[in-house]
Amino acid sequence: MFGRLTRHLLNNMKSSQTIESTGLTISPNLSLLTFQGGESSLSRWRLDCDREHGGFSEPRLSTPSDETMLFSGHTSLELDHTRTVTSPFEKRRSTRTGWCCMHTEIPVGQWNLRDYDGLKFSLRSDMRHYAINLTTRGIMDGIQASLFQAVLQPPPKPGVWGEVRIPFGAFMETDRGMVIAHRAMNLETPTRFGILIADGTDAPFEMELREISAFRFTEDEMEIPAVREAVDLNRSLGYGM
Repeated sequence: MFGRLTRHLLNNMKSSQTIESTGLTISPNLSLLTFQGGESSLSRWRLDCDREHGGFSEPRLSTPSDETMLFSGHTSLELDHTRTVTSPFEKRRSTRTGWCCMHTEIPVGQWNLRDYDGLKFSLRSDMRHYAINLTTRGIMDGIQASLFQAVLQPPPKPGVWGEVRIPFGAFMETDRGMVIAHRAMNLETPTRFGILIADGTDAPFEMELREISAFRFTEDEMEIPAVREAVDLNRSLGYGM
């Protein structure tokens, strides 16, 4: 199911397109997550995988340096039917294999992304596709939580440090691995952030992160067609208005 989600988002690449950072004027940034402090920076993060549903995937978190965090492991498509559990929502035994996730809670009021255009990742990774999870409170009631996801495309060169940006308009609302709507999320009240790998591949994975921040496009960048398209998409959903 999660692999199907990734394929759905990739099929909508025009709307879920990531924007590589350019050499133009640096966009104003709001630093959200850094990984300074070595092992102590891992304490806020939690790991989940398909093992609780009968799978064999294995995620790990480590600190290759005092300024970076490594999300790595192996996604397996194998399933032990004797360990599967019955989903309370779907009323049948789970078959969700091949996924690993890292996530962290966002304290109330800590992130207010209303004045920004998207998320920026300073990273180096393999060429696999990851999904970014952002849980927010409802726009109308401020209570009901909604999960939004977007594909984080691989950087131009595997294993080389780079910056990749995702406009907020690329995020789609999902429920149990299925896209249910392409609507605006409440950028004032994010409550959880996560990175998921679930691309239907049985293989090792590795992503090293230096910083995650919010960014704004600059006036100079508006001349770039991909940036202009991302801005138009954001505005069509009410972001930046």
